[in-house]
Amino acid sequence: MISSLALVKAGIELGTLTFKGTTTLVNSKIQSLKEERNADKLRNTYDKIVNELLSEREQAIRIAQAYKEEYEKVHIDDKDIEYLYNTLERVISLLSSFTNVEDGKRRFNETIGCST
Repeated sequence: MISSLALVKAGIELGTLTFKGTTTLVNSKIQSLKEERNADKLRNTYDKIVNELLSEREQAIRIAQAYKEEYEKVHIDDKDIEYLYNTLERVISLLSSFTNVEDGKRRFNETIGCST
């Protein structure tokens, strides 16, 4: 549950970051400064833009690290894959007794590279 909460939080932060429209905002700020002649105001505005971009970069890195940490927690070894395959094979066999899916079972095995 904790890991899924971390992923939800990271997803929300990513969505917020995505919808901020930083590129559009920065471009509009730069366009509005083209006529500005006050060096202090220009410097302050550019400093704010750079700081905002750096802050968003840090936030994007934190989000990426959160996703990476959750990804690295998942480990599927050969034993797990074999178990999943055997479970799917039993389900397909069960379904084939009710319907005509033997052809589907054969195609499934061919797709994943196994022979029956």
